[in-house]
Amino acid sequence: MDLILLLKWGVMGLVEGLTEFLPISSTGHLILVGSLLGLSDAKAKVFDIAIQTGAIFAVILVYWQKIKSTVLALPTQRSARLFALNVLVGFLPAVVLGLLPLATALAQKCPDVQFVLDHCGGPDVQGRVFDPWRDQLAELARLPNVACKISGIVAAAGTGWTVADLQPWVEHVVANFGWERVLWGGDWPVCTLTATLQQWVEAADQLFAAATDIQREKVFSRNAERIYRV
Repeated sequence: MDLILLLKWGVMGLVEGLTEFLPISSTGHLILVGSLLGLSDAKAKVFDIAIQTGAIFAVILVYWQKIKSTVLALPTQRSARLFALNVLVGFLPAVVLGLLPLATALAQKCPDVQFVLDHCGGPDVQGRVFDPWRDQLAELARLPNVACKISGIVAAAGTGWTVADLQPWVEHVVANFGWERVLWGGDWPVCTLTATLQQWVEAADQLFAAATDIQREKVFSRNAERIYRV
């Protein structure tokens, strides 16, 4: 039995347990810690899935009574149906991550729900594969209830990226969503796979260097305050 490997797995389990119930990305921290510990092979990915599955069951166990009462109340209580709809709306985009046409169909079906597309829709920045992402993003952007978060592109760009590598993706997002429906995201700690948070902040500053002060304020704060109602 490899005691060092067991210790690493124990650290990963501790990270998952501590971050799952906090308002931060447990998956992002697993990726970061796994990378630091050298756990990046196929077995490590299976282990990540296994401990996150355990975390899901833990959440179900903790909230079982609320889940049960909500399910039983669905036929009679509007609040229960609204809660179920909110869970569904939050869940489906994660299921169809990268499948922009399905995300478009979902947003069309729920015109009164505000959607925020994460990570610019997950383009292949490193491979510079613009199609079909380019047209699919443009179609999604036609829906007024969808905004787009500019995040994730540093991690997707791979090591050695430059601001010029990121520029065409950001320009396409802004050109289609406009300055009222674009917001910047720090994407920490996942961004640290290829950059420090400070490097991503500095890159974002350069990406929007030509924008007006009002436009920059919208991207970096005002749009998020309006959309998230904070």
